[in-house]
Amino acid sequence: EPIRSGKVRYAWVFKPRLHNFTCTGHESLPSMAAGLPHFASGWMRSWGRDTFIALRGLLLVTGQYEAAKDIILAYGRVVRHGLIPNLFDGGRNPRYNCRDATWWWLQAIKDYCQMAPLGEDILFATVERRFPNDNQKDAEEHASGNMKLHKVIQEILTKHVNGIEFREWNAGSRIDGDMCDEGFNVKVWVDLDTGLIYGGSRFNCGTWMDKMGSSTKAGNKGVPATPRDGAAVEIQGLAASVLSWLCELSNNPVGDIALSNGKTRFTLQQWRDLLHQNFERYFYVPLESEDDGNFAYDPSLVHRRGIYKDTAGSSDQYTDYQLRPNFAIALAVAPELCDPKHGRHAVKVARNVLLGPLGARTLDPKVWTTLYLSVVCTECQARTGSIGQTITTMMTAMILPWQKGSTTIRFVSLCLKSTILQCLLWAMRRDPSGSGPLATCFVPCSTLPRTSLKLLIRSTVISDVTKLT
Repeated sequence: EPIRSGKVRYAWVFKPRLHNFTCTGHESLPSMAAGLPHFASGWMRSWGRDTFIALRGLLLVTGQYEAAKDIILAYGRVVRHGLIPNLFDGGRNPRYNCRDATWWWLQAIKDYCQMAPLGEDILFATVERRFPNDNQKDAEEHASGNMKLHKVIQEILTKHVNGIEFREWNAGSRIDGDMCDEGFNVKVWVDLDTGLIYGGSRFNCGTWMDKMGSSTKAGNKGVPATPRDGAAVEIQGLAASVLSWLCELSNNPVGDIALSNGKTRFTLQQWRDLLHQNFERYFYVPLESEDDGNFAYDPSLVHRRGIYKDTAGSSDQYTDYQLRPNFAIALAVAPELCDPKHGRHAVKVARNVLLGPLGARTLDPKVWTTLYLSVVCTECQARTGSIGQTITTMMTAMILPWQKGSTTIRFVSLCLKSTILQCLLWAMRRDPSGSGPLATCFVPCSTLPRTSLKLLIRSTVISDVTKLT
């Protein structure tokens, strides 16, 4: 049965679905479907990234604090390798093949602490760990123990700083029939000189743009459409947001990070300051070439100026410079990272280039037509009639209206104030380009009919339901 919010009629969460292993047995708790109808039930229902992108709007804004707390703690129980799982699978066989879900989870904890009554108490809640450590044999033979949530957060931050590197348990066709062998190797690390969080490889896709090629005829089986390895822009923003919050807590229970050499410590404030000092340098592409010396980029790979790069340090260097909407997430949750003048111009470019009648494309159409068109044509020839199942350009041409409500609302209210508000609201009402592939939508609730709003919210694809009124 759905839980109906007392504040917003159409925000629904379904229970019980999410089962968590404990030392004493099974426990049924609320969960959110990653999408309807295909992800409504079973082992494919709950995904870490999707859950915590939507949790703020669907549960916190609607006052369903207990459900939000239950879901946060449930994922805390299955932390392993310093990550929360991408696919939850009721805690039975979770997969840890994404880098961003952990930071969405930490952002959700921040939001809970700031929005729920006595929210900071969750940091001292007891988490019954599913896995005693990162060793598969130990998980099968030994019971787990209890830990306070703030200790779990400490463990996650420590493992990121000291480096995460492992091979997925049961790697192979048993867990993924499309991924090549190298793709099961997961790596995440922090550059201690810049504070930036790197990870991934060209063989796996560790962020939300995670379509894996699956066609042998088209030659894309095991080849991610958008690996986004290196330092993904939205992960830096989420990390800066979480670290700033922890540094500002009056009674912060999360301490400094012990480095693996055992001799030095890395403070949360050091990490936060490094991100603030280096974000613009590594991600902004200056409008004028005269400013090139102040920024870390290769002018020969630039096809648009005055934008924020999508990644830094990817294996295919040209993909760093593709204009995508992911920078908006970073500026939404951590507006202090950007120079206001640069942010205004980047949003203006995104408005003119990416925004269409339903939202923002996931890729600059100029890049889509020149780089990906041949792949699409090859796929059409190889799999006529079933392109949607195997197409490698899913994250460049599909409509995926997942964006967290605060990506729009906090962006316009906290980041660059009235200038961005005018730009976004104007752009959302019309299609500046008139045509082209559409994707990831910044959907203004006020422009949608009420029946559409019901469907969107029930399907967990719009989150900030406060704007319904």
